[in-house]
Amino acid sequence: MAAVSAKDTGRKPGKASSAKVKEKNLHAKLGGLNSLKRNFNAFLNAKDPKFAAIRSYVMASANYDLTEAELAKATAALAAADAKFAASVGAIQPHDDFSYTPDLTTADLEARLGDLKAIDPSTLDAGAAAAVAAEIGALNSVLDSAAAVSEAKKQVADLEAKQAEQKEAITDEALTAALQSGTNPNRVVDQEMVDWAKNVLGVGEAYGKIDQVREALQTQTVELAEPTNDAD
Repeated sequence: MAAVSAKDTGRKPGKASSAKVKEKNLHAKLGGLNSLKRNFNAFLNAKDPKFAAIRSYVMASANYDLTEAELAKATAALAAADAKFAASVGAIQPHDDFSYTPDLTTADLEARLGDLKAIDPSTLDAGAAAAVAAEIGALNSVLDSAAAVSEAKKQVADLEAKQAEQKEAITDEALTAALQSGTNPNRVVDQEMVDWAKNVLGVGEAYGKIDQVREALQTQTVELAEPTNDAD
């Protein structure tokens, strides 16, 4: 059989071997960080103090994702509460020429309720008294839904504040510092090492340790120990 040249196969000479050398050099540069590829539960429960910062980063990232999911639900709940409140206000039937417009505030509605309660039913005929009573009942119901809106707003605000605080622990700078603490003191963590770690840990679109920890926290199928600084 005739020899097949690199030209015939369309491959550049040495391309495959060059990639292998590059990968080998990366793994050599990573050193102990290669252990990040371990099973996520074993990684989290390892007691090597060098990896405490990385474990903390992973846990912080997983919790950030969980908070993000909670925030999405809370935001949807707030939108639903707002819509229900607006619809309820618009559905109130006034006993007089008062207009229940969408721009009315809770204070406006409470003032209207106060005015209605100040009316002496004995001064009204049966139909008018019934209309006032019905409006008071509707207003009380609407004000209850206003309280639900306020609670939903508070929950969204609390989660946004929580997420902002969590975000400080999962920046690229935080990851780089965590990786630096997990490698030799005289070795500098470069962008290639950070990109490799992001892929293994699951930062961004990649699936990795962070996703596995988040799923475990959601289902509580495993017990996740808090990172420690105890030596083996």
